[in-house]
Amino acid sequence: MSTLIQNVGMLDARKATREKVAEITKIRNIGTLIFNPDNKDLFQKVSMENVGSSLELDDDYALQTGNIHITRGMLEAAKPPMKLCLVGNISFADDITPELIQEKITGLVAIGNIKITEVLHAVLMATAKQVIGQISSSVKGEKSMTGKVELTNQFLEKLNDQTPLSVVGKLIFAEDIDPSLYERKILSLCVVGVIIGDKEQKDLIHGKLTDSSEAKIKIISKDTHYLNGDGKLDAFTLMTIDKPIISAAGHLFIQPDITPEILKEKNVHFESNGVTYFPKALMMQMAKLISSTSKGIPYDQDMFVVITGEQNMTNVRLAALKDNTVLVNLGDLEFAADAALEQITLKIGILDNYGEIQASPDICSILQSKLRQNEGDISSEEHEEDEEQFDHVIQNAGIYQL
Repeated sequence: MSTLIQNVGMLDARKATREKVAEITKIRNIGTLIFNPDNKDLFQKVSMENVGSSLELDDDYALQTGNIHITRGMLEAAKPPMKLCLVGNISFADDITPELIQEKITGLVAIGNIKITEVLHAVLMATAKQVIGQISSSVKGEKSMTGKVELTNQFLEKLNDQTPLSVVGKLIFAEDIDPSLYERKILSLCVVGVIIGDKEQKDLIHGKLTDSSEAKIKIISKDTHYLNGDGKLDAFTLMTIDKPIISAAGHLFIQPDITPEILKEKNVHFESNGVTYFPKALMMQMAKLISSTSKGIPYDQDMFVVITGEQNMTNVRLAALKDNTVLVNLGDLEFAADAALEQITLKIGILDNYGEIQASPDICSILQSKLRQNEGDISSEEHEEDEEQFDHVIQNAGIYQL
C-alpha cells in the first residue's frame, strides 16, 4: 500500500510503526512533523515536500494545542512527573512558584509564544527541551485576558490600582473612558492583536504600551461609526447611525436599497481599509462622500455577486449568472472540475479576489485573466492526478496522529 499525507497542521507520528511508515510514500504541506527517537530514521526514506519543521519527541510527552493559560491550581492537581508539548500562545499565572514547576514538570516543549514571570524564567528554561517562539516576562499582579476585551470605566473599577494588563486578541477602548481612572488603574498594556480607540485616546494607548506588544492600532474619531471586518450597509442600518462618518475595517458594500435621497438626508461620509463598493446609481453622491484615502468601485446590481464562506461554482450556478458578471470573492471558492471553460469566459467579466480560489489549471488561467483586485490566492488542483497514484490519502486536518 502507498499512502500520501498532505495539508496537515501537525502530524504526530510518534506511535507509527516501522510497517506504517513503510507505507508512506510522500508527505507534503505539513506544519510540524513529530517523531520519536526510535522511528525518526525511518522518515529519511519518505519523500517530503514543504514540511515547516520537524520535532523529535518521546512518547511520554502529552500534546496540547490552543491558547493555554497554566494556573497554580492546575499544576497542584496534576500528578508528576509531567512532560508537556504545548502548541499555541502559552502563559503562566504569576502565583506559580519555581518549586512547583520543578516538582510537577520534568520536560517541556513549546511551539508558540510564552509569557512568564521573571522569577520562573530560569527554572522554565532549565525544564524546556525546546522552545520555538518568543519568551516575554510578565510582571506580578498582571491580568491576562484572551479574545475581545472592552475597556470600560466599569471594567477599570474592578481592577487593582496600577494593574499590568495583557491581552491576546482585541482590546477596544470605550468612548467615555475616564483618563484619570485609566491612569490610576493601568500600569502597562501588553497587547498581541488589535487595539481600537478614538483619536483623543491616542496618547492614553501609546503611553502604556510595552515594548513586547505586537498590536495593530486602529485610531478612530468619536464621530465615526466603526464596522469591524467586511461590512454590508443597508438603508435601515444607515438610518439608525447617528455619526457623520462610517468606517469599515475591511471592505464596505453599500446595498442597492440606499437611494440618493437617503444619502442626502443622512449626509454621511464613508471610508474603508479595503474597497468601498456602491451601486452605479449613487456615483454622483459617492464621489463627494467617499474619503480621498479610500478606493471606491461602482457596480451594477444585476451583474454583481459577492462570495462569502465556503462555496462551490458549478455549471448550473454559472448558467444562472448574467454575462460579464463582476465576481467578488471574500471566502473559499472552489470551481467544479467539469465547469465549462466557455461558460466561465462568458459569465465572469471581472474578478476581485480577496480570498482563496481552487480550480483546475485551465480554469485558473482564465480566472487570472479576469482579475482586477488580487489580494487572495488562486491555486490549481495540480496534485489531483498525483493523488490517484496512491492507495490511501490522508489530508486536510489540523492535527493527525499516525
